[in-house]
Amino acid sequence: ACVFTIAGCVLMISNNVTFLVIGRLIVGFACGASTAVVPLYLGEIAPPSRRGGIGTLNQMVINVGILASQLAGIALAKTFLWRLLLFMTAAVSIFQLALLYLIPESPRYLVMKGKENQARSSLQQLRDFSTAEIELDELVEGISETSKETQHSIWSLVFNARYGLKVLVLIACILHISQQFSGINVVFYYSTPIFIKVFNSESIAQLLSLTLSGINIVAVMVATYLIDGLGRKPLLLWSSSSMTLSSVLIVIAFCTHADKLSALFLVFFVVSFAIGLGPIPWLLLAELFPTNAVASAASVACASNWASNFIVGLIYLPLAELLGNLSFLPFAIFLGLFTLFTFKFFPETKGKSSDLIMAEFT
Repeated sequence: ACVFTIAGCVLMISNNVTFLVIGRLIVGFACGASTAVVPLYLGEIAPPSRRGGIGTLNQMVINVGILASQLAGIALAKTFLWRLLLFMTAAVSIFQLALLYLIPESPRYLVMKGKENQARSSLQQLRDFSTAEIELDELVEGISETSKETQHSIWSLVFNARYGLKVLVLIACILHISQQFSGINVVFYYSTPIFIKVFNSESIAQLLSLTLSGINIVAVMVATYLIDGLGRKPLLLWSSSSMTLSSVLIVIAFCTHADKLSALFLVFFVVSFAIGLGPIPWLLLAELFPTNAVASAASVACASNWASNFIVGLIYLPLAELLGNLSFLPFAIFLGLFTLFTFKFFPETKGKSSDLIMAEFT
């Protein structure tokens, strides 16, 4: 929150491109840290039976932020007001800082540091008294076993970890890479130009882009209710296979100049993403890994996500120029391959410990 606040202030007072770039770099640093920390924190404070639903809240709130920023951009992206728009980064972070005292520390983290009384107090803020005591005993027992093993750095995780743990890191990275190479950010980055081409109206295009973001929020809310009942793997398979189909239909619509159908298929594409491939990779950061590896593993997975985001943003426009109406075909192929990978290799994590999941790959 402090870094976001600094970034927002730098962006607001910028009087040249250099300052804007510096502000954006600081924002990027804060985004990278928050995308690793927030899913882990939610996973550590959530009751095991509700970990999936609470984990998806992260993705839902991100989508709310995207919609809010789009609305603010339409209202404030004018002469003089653009500085206020950029300062919103700091304004939200200041609000977050003011409310941090209400947020309990992660009980798992406190137990790891040997602060059992503080962990008990934290759990009692999150659970009823009897449940807090039972869960504290389970945490102490589980972490005491894990503490016998060496804490993993990123280097040791990649090169010296047990085979099962290496496989889980690879699966997490593939999930996060697939999230970006699905093409979802292409839709959000370029939805307005696509809709302008379809409807020949900038105002209609902006309205449809906002509608797309709203639909995304509703779809994640649906996933919040489904994920603990159906499990992670079924939702992920449904999501990736539906996105594959949507991508193929988008290509067909582009090639046949069925413009309104292409807009409809884009909506189906976004809904399919929000149900599974959007929230699940973040949720799994807290479920796949043991305590002594989770921080490093989350860092590696998040780095792969942001690197993939950068690559897709960099190559899409040249790729679209080269392929024309077939620009979504690479995403369809990649999603098809990822669906096969999920069916063959992805483990169901619902109700399982990381040790039990690792045992499936030994």
